[in-house]
Amino acid sequence: MANCGVHFHRGTPIYDSPVLIRNDQLGDRVAETLGNRNAVLLRGHGGTVVAGDLDRLLRLGIDLVRTARIQIMASSLGPVKTHTQDECEQMVKNETRLKANRRFLDYYISEVVD
Repeated sequence: MANCGVHFHRGTPIYDSPVLIRNDQLGDRVAETLGNRNAVLLRGHGGTVVAGDLDRLLRLGIDLVRTARIQIMASSLGPVKTHTQDECEQMVKNETRLKANRRFLDYYISEVVD
């Protein structure tokens, strides 16, 4: 697991239907699948993240994609070593510092926008 994946250490469930979410009933099923986690994969569509504020939402969205890419690359090299539960909890605690997500976004924007 890459450090950017630490936000998803409790697991990322899969909503196992390729049907487009177009009504409250289907949305409720996705929410049920999500449970108390912050991300859910939608079979055939990608992923969805949830957060209490925009900075964290953007951070989670960026990190979900980065984590998936890194995991795919790493798995082609052999067994992937993951972080322990304790390591994940410590890293998540560090990410809750005041304005940590805003600093990350400012840095990310400075790297991708000329």
